[in-house]
Amino acid sequence: MTAIVFIGPTISEAEVLSVLDADCWSPAAQGDVYRAVQQRPRFIGLIDGYFDGVASVWHKEILWALSEGVTVLGASSMGALRAAELSAFGMTGIGQIFKGYQSGKIEDDDEVAVVHGPAELGYLPLSEPMVNIRPTLEGAAASKVLSKEQSQYLCLLAKSMDYRERTWEQVLERSSSNELPKSVRQALADWLPENRIDQKKLDAFELLETIKRTMAEVHAPAQVSFTFEHTILWQQGTASWSVRQDTSEHSRNVLDELMLSDQQFAVRQKALLRKSAVDWAFERDVEFSASERREVTKRFREQAGLLSGAQLANWLSANDLSAEEFKELLIEELSVARLAEDDPEVFDAHALGVLKLEGAYESLARRALHKAEILGRREGETGAETSPSGLHPTVLEDWFFRQRPNYGGFGSVKAFVAAHGLQSKDDFYTILAREYLYLQQLESDAG
Repeated sequence: MTAIVFIGPTISEAEVLSVLDADCWSPAAQGDVYRAVQQRPRFIGLIDGYFDGVASVWHKEILWALSEGVTVLGASSMGALRAAELSAFGMTGIGQIFKGYQSGKIEDDDEVAVVHGPAELGYLPLSEPMVNIRPTLEGAAASKVLSKEQSQYLCLLAKSMDYRERTWEQVLERSSSNELPKSVRQALADWLPENRIDQKKLDAFELLETIKRTMAEVHAPAQVSFTFEHTILWQQGTASWSVRQDTSEHSRNVLDELMLSDQQFAVRQKALLRKSAVDWAFERDVEFSASERREVTKRFREQAGLLSGAQLANWLSANDLSAEEFKELLIEELSVARLAEDDPEVFDAHALGVLKLEGAYESLARRALHKAEILGRREGETGAETSPSGLHPTVLEDWFFRQRPNYGGFGSVKAFVAAHGLQSKDDFYTILAREYLYLQQLESDAG
């Protein structure tokens, strides 16, 4: 993975992807930067983050990300705040809002804070931040819509309001007719839709462009001038932030139900495999491209019948998953697949061991010996090849996948081949050709 960007009301995922191939996460809360580093990105872009009701991103987790060699950039909102506070330690601040905080021209958190809608509505902003209001009013004065004094008056009025109530409609409604005549108020209202300045979005785009430009350069891991201290408080924090660690009573009850079911052993074995794969990928700084992430997401949704956004949202709710947790689960899927691809011979040896312990080896071994005997006899009697050279790959694919819709749920031959640990499509076609000819010969012998 190359870049993770925390976004919300400032900029949409579609806008991010129009500039940068990045993994978009929801507004950052405490522990989210730590969790993001587990995915081994080269860059973390902190734009949106929570202020109220949820613990904010901790400075120490950003310092830890920097000490791990991740380039962390901040802009627009929570990102600008944290970058101003941590720029001396290596965090990169981007944009005018960051510069305002760094210089002391901007001081208060409420300058960037907004009320916004839920994730289902794309974090729709429901209030206007001061960092957007101030340059917009300056622009109105420069355009002669307002006088300099009127611009300053409205700016002070907006600043005096609680950030939750700060909207253009409220600013205009609360303005004094003595300070802002009705005609001027209407002129400003008419001017705003086409001319309001969204400085937070402008800074967010600048952050994305900076990451994109830096990606194209030779990139050495970020160097820091401090030694990260693994304090008791840090250890307690990371213990509670461990990826998807869920100790709620409901989750504990679900696991109790699992223990009483027939699925317990199989689920436990799969969980151990996933943990091993995730640890393996983490230790080797394995990265997954955006196309790999999109493909595994597409494949899962097709397999699970989650074709619409509403179906996916309902499934996430039913499974107590956030969008980020869902993405992390799919990263685990990719880690398992990559582990199998990395050393297929070792993986195959373990697969044989599992077959033997589970009592499935003997029947498969008998069939393999019988197939070799039949195909050897057939080749000796007819001179016919048992390789795919005499059978077109399309014919073999149609035959094999006729009873396996959507390529066995993997979406493509390439994905199916990779998921089953084969080195190439040629190996796959050889296996299919041998099976096809084996069944054909059995049918001929029986007739």
